[in-house]
Amino acid sequence: MFSKILKIINSALIFVFFVYLADNLYGTITYQPLINLNIIIFPFLKSYFLSGIFGAIVEVTSKENIVFNKESIFRNANHYWILLLLFSICPFAIYFISFITIGIFEIMPFNIAYAMFSLIIYYLLSNLMIRDKYLKPLNISNRKFKLSSRNTVVIAFLYLLNIFCENIIINSYISSPMLLNIMRFCSIYLQLIMFSYFTALILDHYPEIAAHNESQKELFLVNPINGGIISGFAFKFSGLPPASVFAIFKAITPKHYKIREFNRLYWRKRYFRKNKLVAITCFTSNAFEAYAIAKGFKDAGSKVVMGGPHISCLPDEALEYCDSVVIGDCESVWPDIIQDYENDSLKQKYFKPISEEDHHKVNAALLDLSPQDIAGYLETTRGCKFQCDFCSVPYLSNAAIYKRPIADVIALLNKAKTQYKHLGFIDTNLFNNPQYAKELFAEMKKLNITWRMQCTIDIAKDDEALRLAKESGCTSMLFGYEIIAGSKEKEKKGKYSMADKYIEFTKKIQKLDIKVKAQFIFGFENDTLRNIFDIWKFSLAIMPEYSSTSLLTPLPGSKFYNKVSSENRITNLNWRRYSLSYMVFKHNNLKSSTVTRLFPLIYSFINLTASSGGLIISFLTIFSVTIITISIKLYFILLNIK
Repeated sequence: MFSKILKIINSALIFVFFVYLADNLYGTITYQPLINLNIIIFPFLKSYFLSGIFGAIVEVTSKENIVFNKESIFRNANHYWILLLLFSICPFAIYFISFITIGIFEIMPFNIAYAMFSLIIYYLLSNLMIRDKYLKPLNISNRKFKLSSRNTVVIAFLYLLNIFCENIIINSYISSPMLLNIMRFCSIYLQLIMFSYFTALILDHYPEIAAHNESQKELFLVNPINGGIISGFAFKFSGLPPASVFAIFKAITPKHYKIREFNRLYWRKRYFRKNKLVAITCFTSNAFEAYAIAKGFKDAGSKVVMGGPHISCLPDEALEYCDSVVIGDCESVWPDIIQDYENDSLKQKYFKPISEEDHHKVNAALLDLSPQDIAGYLETTRGCKFQCDFCSVPYLSNAAIYKRPIADVIALLNKAKTQYKHLGFIDTNLFNNPQYAKELFAEMKKLNITWRMQCTIDIAKDDEALRLAKESGCTSMLFGYEIIAGSKEKEKKGKYSMADKYIEFTKKIQKLDIKVKAQFIFGFENDTLRNIFDIWKFSLAIMPEYSSTSLLTPLPGSKFYNKVSSENRITNLNWRRYSLSYMVFKHNNLKSSTVTRLFPLIYSFINLTASSGGLIISFLTIFSVTIITISIKLYFILLNIK
């Protein structure tokens, strides 16, 4: 039991650290040897944050939830902070009365007295939370709490250890600030362990709670951690951005399923469950992590379905780790997968071209989602009108472009704007169809919102489109320039044919006070190291708000991947290296290992010196380092004077 509790607490360490920072800040500022501001603030400060963490611990321990997240913590904090505050006031009141009557401070400081009451507080709080969350809703009667001799020893040890830490805090305040900080963190950590231990012991008396929480039909949505910088380019090169696919699943999954989301989390073994339906989205750069998670769930006894750009391109590879794969869009096949899962008859491969009827059903279902979910999935078109050979979008979309009805887009925007006034579209290229885009912008003028998008720079050729975009609230456009004017890639035509006018088009957009974000690619077949300097000069000329450079990567599904693969030029098939920050193919003019080692410097140099946002970061960094250096020198000067 104790090891499980430690795993639960350790997965919430980031939140524990925030409580420690607040406690340490106020402890440092307000510490005095008598009744002081710290004693007044202490209950109020900790009650809110700790009550949220305590409530989340109860939910994770009872298996109602699996992961800690800020939504759960703030929800519990809003519900239970007054209860914890009242419990915290009780020892304060007793201590104050004792101070007035017998001068107890001379014998025992307040934090020691509070620690002595903590055992009772945490038991009562855990009991009341469990009653409120589970016993009442499930009509379970109270049962007598029994404590074995072993558990009594463990609790006593934790209790005494916490008091010991508090005693060290008092005695080390002046002599050892480092020890003081360590003990403060240990004290908070021990308090959470004590609370968790009581929670686990109480829940052991009610096995039906965990049974109830595990008996529900559940869908686990998993988006593994991405490597390198590909997350920033994900929808550009590989289809939909990661979190957006969650919205689709949440919209079209039957309502009797409880949906759990695991979005870019550091994975822990305790997340694996049996008898669940698990859907994992996969990009090339996180394929290794996705496969490991899929295998873990499958070994635990769950059914695993994988999809996403990488899976659509290499389905047979994925089937070594999961039960089923989705090739292409999920909307058209997800109802069939649900039905086959419930009938225990999952097929290995699911593929069906998405129809207008499928789109219509999804559009209607999306309106039932929360504004937060809708804001993460604002898509007007799917696919791209250009056929760039480094990009896998043409393959994934079958070179087709889908346009969501404008009325449906406006309906989604109207719901999203009830909570958000600035919104972003996830389209690979929102300017796929100029007439459609202009009609959309005209309708959006009525919404009184600001928004951002990604599109191709040919929008600058259309004055009406630019005007409507500005008037409808567009504040930012992201462009994949990829190449610059002197690049030989212009011979491939497509959007590259506009390279000579990139600067002119960019300036035209910026004159409308629309911010530009730029993306470049280094490592094309004819590139040399000199091209790095050319990219830097070009970025400096247009001065985007933000610029980002990636290395040309042969992503499965792209024409470039097929080309270098057929030429036997791929030098690394470790998918973790396909994060747009490693050179994984044999280049004619560049040494792959050298470019890979230099890339972090290349990326930082271009972004920090040739974009407005980067220059601000550079200035603040230099300013901060200068101030710190001066402060340190002044400190030593003052020491020498003394």
